[in-house]
Amino acid sequence: MQKNTAHWREILKEAPITRILLVKDKENPAKILYQLLVQRKEKSGTTGSSLELTYALIGPYSCNVNNSPFRGEHCIFPDGTEKVSITGGNVMISPAHLRGYGLGTYLQDEVVRWARQWPGAAVRQISLSKVDATPENEERRDRFYAQFNIKFKDEQNRPTSVSTPMRAGELTPVKPKKWQGHLEEIPIVNHLHQLARSREEQEYTIRCLQKQVESLLNKQEKAEKHPIKWASRVIMGRYYYPFIGLSILVLLVALVTSK
Repeated sequence: MQKNTAHWREILKEAPITRILLVKDKENPAKILYQLLVQRKEKSGTTGSSLELTYALIGPYSCNVNNSPFRGEHCIFPDGTEKVSITGGNVMISPAHLRGYGLGTYLQDEVVRWARQWPGAAVRQISLSKVDATPENEERRDRFYAQFNIKFKDEQNRPTSVSTPMRAGELTPVKPKKWQGHLEEIPIVNHLHQLARSREEQEYTIRCLQKQVESLLNKQEKAEKHPIKWASRVIMGRYYYPFIGLSILVLLVALVTSK
């Protein structure tokens, strides 16, 4: 029987609330550069729902940076109309060294899939702040949002500062293979099992090293108590021909007794 390897996003499986995300080296995917803890929080009520995705670096040298979460919001107005926001006002990966590995696409795709629950809802238009509205940033923005079928063009196909009006059902999710080369999801339980196994292996290694140290200390103590006997064993064991070792031993004894 063939194993189903489809990603949970593609088979509409419920998203994991907490997971570990491994960021891999682009040149050497076997090398793990960073580990992230990703958490998903959802709220719902009579006037709408919200989604928040947070991520944090894991490691002894990771600083507690207030990373900008990726947010989604669904609002129901008194007249029955619906709107969804897929940015929460800001889309930014921080710290900067995490950029370029598909993390933004990974998180934004989850928000887009969540928003598609309300296909008839109008998507709040997206715009760059005046500070960031440079040609370079606009080009980067257009490439990023184009993955989700979000355009920044008017009816005459001219560039605009805000996204084209659309419905949530028109949003296009990204296939997981887009980022799977750089990112790998690990269920939190599996990660904890790996940590437990790693700890056991490290403790075993420490015990072995401690025994080796104790053995070396014992040998050192014996050598200090009986230096000639220790030297004879070392010399006789080092040289293949017994008479050579014996000659060196006799010379060593003569030097010691002559003092």
